[in-house]
Amino acid sequence: MTQLIEAYRFFRENAGNIVGESAVCAMRLARAERAAQERGWTFDWQWDDEPYELGDGESDTPTEVLGCVLRDESGRVLGSLWGIGDPSPAYVRVVQAELASEACAVERHACSSWLRTVDYSVMSVGCLPAAT
Repeated sequence: MTQLIEAYRFFRENAGNIVGESAVCAMRLARAERAAQERGWTFDWQWDDEPYELGDGESDTPTEVLGCVLRDESGRVLGSLWGIGDPSPAYVRVVQAELASEACAVERHACSSWLRTVDYSVMSVGCLPAAT
């Protein structure tokens, strides 16, 4: 339970979320991260050969552009995201949790219903500001 609370706090602080929904989104990502670990899913980070397109507010071309591929325990691709420029360790974790969350919902694994279950006792503890 402590790991789930710590993951919740991490995602609440580091993941971009919908205004007014950050607690729910953070818990969804924390549970998806745990589900991926329990199922033996892996994340394969690779160089992205496609040209990088600067986004709004970006002025410098990144030094490395990567893609992340999520695979199940059999090696089957469940999802991927490309064109990730100079990801920080925190952003790497967020991308992986987002891919896992989408795979759970799309693939209808056992975790998809589990991800929708809201444990309010955990959320009330997890809504406290992260320790600094």
